[in-house]
Amino acid sequence: MTRGGWILWLPSGEHSLRLARQAEIASRVDDESARRRLWRTARAALMARDPDAIDAARRLQRELTGASMPPLASYREPEILDRLVSDLERGVAARHLVFVREPAPVVRTRVPVAAPIGPAPLPSTPPPSKELSSFTVVLVDKVGDPLDGVALTFSLGGRREQRTTDGTGTARLEDVPESFATVSFADEASVRQKLRDRWQAARGREWLDPPADMTNTVVVVRRRDALPSTSVVAAEPHRIVLQPRVVLAQFFGMWFETSKCFLLPTAMEGVRFIRSLYDSNPETDLLVVGHTDTAGDPGYNDPLSLERSKSEAAYLTDSVDKWLAWYDAAKPDAKRWGGREDAMMTEVSRFMPPRTERARATVSTPLPPSPGSAS
Repeated sequence: MTRGGWILWLPSGEHSLRLARQAEIASRVDDESARRRLWRTARAALMARDPDAIDAARRLQRELTGASMPPLASYREPEILDRLVSDLERGVAARHLVFVREPAPVVRTRVPVAAPIGPAPLPSTPPPSKELSSFTVVLVDKVGDPLDGVALTFSLGGRREQRTTDGTGTARLEDVPESFATVSFADEASVRQKLRDRWQAARGREWLDPPADMTNTVVVVRRRDALPSTSVVAAEPHRIVLQPRVVLAQFFGMWFETSKCFLLPTAMEGVRFIRSLYDSNPETDLLVVGHTDTAGDPGYNDPLSLERSKSEAAYLTDSVDKWLAWYDAAKPDAKRWGGREDAMMTEVSRFMPPRTERARATVSTPLPPSPGSAS
């Protein structure tokens, strides 16, 4: 920025682009062919995503159009960068933005002498030093709790710097000249173990809806895929939220006869869908949750819910012995399977496709007690 406002310096250093009201008439470039040539140079610097050029150009765009200025990181998106270039191009065509000739650098020569006396003179004007900045990354889990002790690798300017998150999940890289960096996990296995320990038990809280107090990136942790890196911008705090991949589906027709854990034929369409859902997500585990209706004593309903979930898991995993156990004479009469169940299985089996693969199924514990009968 200069005293007269924001300007975009061209790579040659001999011209700049600025608002017309900031420039003196005598220094403007009015030749049309020269203006076209200079605009091509400016446009090339922007399309190359030069961070300093984009930062100056977006401020010119704000002064020119009055529109709000998006975060610097958003200009990595092609549509936002194209809008920036288009706004500036229209400003140049309308002469609201002008190219200005800057004073050429002064070149001095010296005649060499046989024995120079004293040290060489310092430049009259030292080159401007690039302003240093910092990167801030906050790492949290699915409910927003910080992940501490995680080693993050910042890749920037052809080098790598490693920082570890503190008790607030924050890692900072300070006093660097770069404007952009990518952040990756230095030890992915330890991150997955830390998350696995947290995700083993229900925590009774909603998943985090990241607030807009900083830039957010939600990373879905997949079992077979490497954790992706994240692009960050200097001086703009960035929150990375690690969430497990969860597929949620709703089924209908999952009915049982009173007190029994034999799934009635009305459920077969839903069971086929469960199978296709699992086949399309082979890296996941399937959680089976049993149910009863809402009348009756929880002391009876809760064990019945678990029996039903175990029965369905046995079916999905082809565990024949677990099904045969329900024909045992030791089972209560109200729960024991017999000829009626055989007839239903025989009828349904004629319409079932062949089973070529087994599913992994996890049986859940009963849901919290609720009043209900044993239907």
